[in-house]
Amino acid sequence: MYMPKLSIIIPYYKGKSFLIRLLDSIFRSYSGISGKLDIEILILIDCSTPLDVVTTLINDNLTAEQSGIIKIFRNEKNFGVARTRNRGFKLSIGDYIHFIDQDDEISTDFFETILPLLGKKDFILSNGIIMDTDSKVQYQLYNLAPVVNLRKLILKSFIRSPGQVVLKRALVEDIRFTSARKYFGADDKFFWIDIYLSTKEIKSAYINKCLYIAHKHRKNYSNNYRELSLSCLELWEQFRPRMNSPQQIALMEQDIRIQRFILRDFRSAGDRLRCCWDFLMYKVDLNSFIRFLNKSIKKLYTK
Repeated sequence: MYMPKLSIIIPYYKGKSFLIRLLDSIFRSYSGISGKLDIEILILIDCSTPLDVVTTLINDNLTAEQSGIIKIFRNEKNFGVARTRNRGFKLSIGDYIHFIDQDDEISTDFFETILPLLGKKDFILSNGIIMDTDSKVQYQLYNLAPVVNLRKLILKSFIRSPGQVVLKRALVEDIRFTSARKYFGADDKFFWIDIYLSTKEIKSAYINKCLYIAHKHRKNYSNNYRELSLSCLELWEQFRPRMNSPQQIALMEQDIRIQRFILRDFRSAGDRLRCCWDFLMYKVDLNSFIRFLNKSIKKLYTK
């Protein structure tokens, strides 16, 4: 009987207050199906903390059996999250890959829900919940099933976190997270773009269950919209030679205008109007509108 092996890759950077919460959520989800799925957990310390400190933290809070599933590595210098994920992929041995941020969680039915799709699908996307640490408000990511294709990945940036996606190793064997040199945060977006640029046929699945819990707080790069847009513009310079067809070039230019609208970086009055139009037409959709309403209403009633 086929038993898939899943490698869970966790970049760690000064995450002592988050890590055990994440690991607890993983083992709660794994406890019911341990005989049906083989997992390994790779924690990669990005130079911030001595190896023995993280090892002690894990041994003090988890059972010996749980600790035995975990492998801990440490970068000798600060790589950043993109290169750290790439190193984790290189060290992993699973036929499926799951990148998780240190400050997030998975639901108790995460593994049970994805298990039937392992061995059948290449790209498994799940719905999720955003928990705003500052306002104490939580809201669902998607109210309508998202369409996953290159156009949507370029213009919508609708995948909130790599933790929403479980990937078949063969799909990303030759693909890595691209690291910006100056600005950070858009490496996730360009990882998905790279996958869909590199592969003609992808067997994808969407699970309309909130299997992933992302914690939003001030330290998130993904919560710094200016940094994200600058990172996006920087990475487009690296990806520009990869955009070969007129359609791909047009999508890239549209997204560049969207990022410039966010930054209020306009060349002329006409350029301002075009950037605004692109932002309204391609960035604002029904999912984001419903999410905005939910957030606003919940914030109103939690004051």
